[in-house]
Amino acid sequence: MPPAMLTSLAQARRWPRIDLQADDFRRGQKDFGRLRLEASPSRLQPQWDISSLVIENPQARFEGSGQWAALSLADPLGLSQTRLQFVLSVVNGGRLLDRLGYPGLLRATPGSLRGNVGWP
Repeated sequence: MPPAMLTSLAQARRWPRIDLQADDFRRGQKDFGRLRLEASPSRLQPQWDISSLVIENPQARFEGSGQWAALSLADPLGLSQTRLQFVLSVVNGGRLLDRLGYPGLLRATPGSLRGNVGWP
C-alpha cells in the first residue's frame, strides 16, 4: 500500500491506547467467549500496534498480535489494513464449530493452527 494512503504519523499518535476486556464477546448469534485486546499507537508508524488479542472459550484459545492501520481519514468507506500473527489452540473442534453455528462438522477434534493473516 502506498504511504500516501495511510493516515499521517501525527494523526495516528492521537489515537487512544486500548485495554479492553469483555467476558461475553458475541457477533450476531455467534458466541466467541472472552475477549482481551491491548493495543496502542505506534511511535514509528501511522498504525496501532496490537500487542495482544486473546479470544477464549472452553473449546479453544486464539492468541494474536499485529498491526492495524487506517487508510486516509478522508476515505468515506473507512477502509483499513490489519495484519495478525496468531496461534489457535483447539481443545474440541466439534464443540467449537457447534458454538459458532456450524454443528455436526467435526467430533471431539483437538488441534492447533499457527499463521499470519492480513486484510485487505
